[in-house]
Amino acid sequence: MRVRALLSLVLMVFVLLAGCGKSEKTESNISAVTSDTEACEKQSSVTATESSSRAEIPKEQSSVTAANGLGNTEASKEQSSATATESSAQNSVSVSTYPSADNDDSESEPVSSQQTASEGDPTKKGIFARRNVLVNHFYDTKAQSSIAYCLVLPRNYDSSKSYPVLLYLHGVGVGGSDGERHVSLLSIMQREAPDYLDNAVLIAPQCPSDKSWNIYEEGSGYNGTLATVKRLLDAIAKQYSCDENRYYAVGYSFGGYGVLTMADHYNDLFAAVQVVAGWYDTASANRFVNLPIWFHHGTADNVVSCENSKSLYNAILKLGSQNVKISLYECIAHDSYSSAFRDMTTYTWLFSQTK
Repeated sequence: MRVRALLSLVLMVFVLLAGCGKSEKTESNISAVTSDTEACEKQSSVTATESSSRAEIPKEQSSVTAANGLGNTEASKEQSSATATESSAQNSVSVSTYPSADNDDSESEPVSSQQTASEGDPTKKGIFARRNVLVNHFYDTKAQSSIAYCLVLPRNYDSSKSYPVLLYLHGVGVGGSDGERHVSLLSIMQREAPDYLDNAVLIAPQCPSDKSWNIYEEGSGYNGTLATVKRLLDAIAKQYSCDENRYYAVGYSFGGYGVLTMADHYNDLFAAVQVVAGWYDTASANRFVNLPIWFHHGTADNVVSCENSKSLYNAILKLGSQNVKISLYECIAHDSYSSAFRDMTTYTWLFSQTK
């Protein structure tokens, strides 16, 4: 009897101990699941924010096009800015001069029959609601093609004065021939820094929807869209008072590639450029050693990897550039313009450069 009672007691203790162990193990698993769930919720929140940003773009939808193995998206929904990690170069090195394409002059037709919103249009937003906005098509007789563009003159334009020029090149998704749908990011810049942009000549060409930003047209030399943009700049300079020592360029995504392509082939055109979420071949880094460049890129960009900007920046820096900068925006995706364009030092730095 005593033996049976003793065995029952031992069995009860064993069961209790086993139950405690199982309880501890179960609690441990729940803790791990909770931890994973919280991480997933945070990630889902970030993903939802990015998706919402793209979903709310009726015209500048997130259409991705392959270009040099990379694609890009035009976005117009602003997100919160992030802290930037900025670096500047300290040294310099001389490089041999690349043959300039500036001798590629043509008898392109001057800007004509421009539609001027001289009093502004209260039914529109951004730069189209203000004065001195011109929308037209430029016909390039050498390339035998035309390109739509938006031209914004300084608010109090005076032909006796000389004004800096800002060229803006857009990304994929807003090309066409209407001359308007591609300027939303330019409108953001004008809103954020009116002291600078209201006192400059703003030029925003629109890449035809069946073409891309390139210098060459296959088998025809300097007849690509960017060559036409260069001839457009020349035509505008003949009509308006532009400071040839203060030509600036800003390019977003594929437009960033376009800006660097122009800087590469017209090596004395710009006093400084800003490249946002763009890319270019690092083999051409020596072409940019003497050009002030500021790269902007989001570290979470899954359309054009920030490694593209970092690689080119490091290549230029290694060659000794004294005026190359980079800002990397933590946890920001392809819409890094939302951080770059709200930073006033972006404009202060750009418009302080001169040839």
